[in-house]
Amino acid sequence: YAWAGDPDQVRKTVAQLFRAPMDSDTGEGISYGYRMPRAGDRDGTPVAWSLFYQGRLVELVRSGDGFGVIDRLSGQAQADSLYNIALGCLESGDASGTIPILKGITRLDPDHDRAFIKLGEAYLRLKRNEDALKAFTKAMSIRLSAEAYGGLGCALVELGRVQETIPLFRRALIVDSKYYEAQFHLAQAMCSLRTTAAKNEMEQAYRMRPGDWRVHLLLAEWYRYPLVPPPDWSRVISWYES
Repeated sequence: YAWAGDPDQVRKTVAQLFRAPMDSDTGEGISYGYRMPRAGDRDGTPVAWSLFYQGRLVELVRSGDGFGVIDRLSGQAQADSLYNIALGCLESGDASGTIPILKGITRLDPDHDRAFIKLGEAYLRLKRNEDALKAFTKAMSIRLSAEAYGGLGCALVELGRVQETIPLFRRALIVDSKYYEAQFHLAQAMCSLRTTAAKNEMEQAYRMRPGDWRVHLLLAEWYRYPLVPPPDWSRVISWYES
């Protein structure tokens, strides 16, 4: 089914593979993940996996021209391996396919803050903003990283709670002063709130990454709709053109 390019049938078949109703130790439903095989996959690359009970991982992996099953104790290496697969899915634009992988990682390693951050990013792409908020909040409870602060701020923006994002983006920049996305989103949030300090934040974002068209657009809009009219049309045209 996978090689025939029928992902819906693949998911139905994989679901039938893992029909154990629940984890006898935790009482939770059995979870599993799946990714479409790719031509460049190396031997040992997981295609399907299931956490039959905490601390153990069952995987269907690439083996030569076919597949093999591995049943083993789980650990950091397995969590990191799945995390790399999740990153590939997210970078390819498959946000929905990334989510079950990341959820599996958080069961393998409940303190894997990077998995919760990427889970939040996947939810944001799918406009599941409340779920994103929970994922970033969980990441922050594990480690106060710049990415967690920034992700939480982005989730709050999507929920219309822009005023609350300013201290979060500032804290992200305290943790990592070179974290450009936090600087850009700080400028964007302050611009939407029409604060006088917004211009300084936009200019700082421009200094950090002058090639980002989003900053040029922000500055063009700032000069087009200034706090004190009239618009500075020469600057508006210059930023739009750039």
